[in-house]
Amino acid sequence: PIWKAAPPRGVGASAAVCLHLASQRMGFDSKFADWVDLCLPGTRGAQSYGFRALKRMRVIMGRDGTRKSSDVVAREILA
Repeated sequence: PIWKAAPPRGVGASAAVCLHLASQRMGFDSKFADWVDLCLPGTRGAQSYGFRALKRMRVIMGRDGTRKSSDVVAREILA
């Protein structure tokens, strides 16, 4: 689960990640730091919790990092 990556603030951090990714998918200009501030107000180290949850979500979604592997790019070109 995504929330396990950022204890003890995993639920708020995962909410920020989900809101950020959903906003991006819908085409909005989403700033992750803004979502973290809204979901974890006044939390010391909130950005760190947020980025741990974001990293875990990328693994869950099959995007381990931001770079695409060459076989994914090749499939997109051939599609």
